[in-house]
Amino acid sequence: MKTEEIILDNDQKDQLNELASEYLQVCADYTAIESKKKALGSVIKTMLDTFGIKKYVSDDNISLSMSVRQNVSFDEDLLLNECKSFDIDGLVKTKEYVDMEVLESALYHDGSLKENIKKCQIEKPDTVTLRCTQKKPLNE
Repeated sequence: MKTEEIILDNDQKDQLNELASEYLQVCADYTAIESKKKALGSVIKTMLDTFGIKKYVSDDNISLSMSVRQNVSFDEDLLLNECKSFDIDGLVKTKEYVDMEVLESALYHDGSLKENIKKCQIEKPDTVTLRCTQKKPLNE
């Protein structure tokens, strides 16, 4: 498939140049503000913890509240081995899954299977990502 080259006129270039510069500045500002927010939040949490309090209301009626939520997860292999030793019916399950490599190979060798599995596909919207970086000019 041949891609067609699109040539922008000067007005289109000017619009994109202006927006690119503005976007780069906003990204830089956002990163700086986000970093400052995280740093201030960390300092405030440390101070609240040091002072032994969970809530504070400033003279300006700014309410600060800190909560702690335990973040516990399991090592699935260790948990599975431990639960097998309990000898409780139905506790440990066997999970069926489709081996995608075998499916890909089967689809390659038997094209008629594609229609059969088409109903299993889920169309999700495309994810469009915009990245912006400042390119350094080349020194020649």
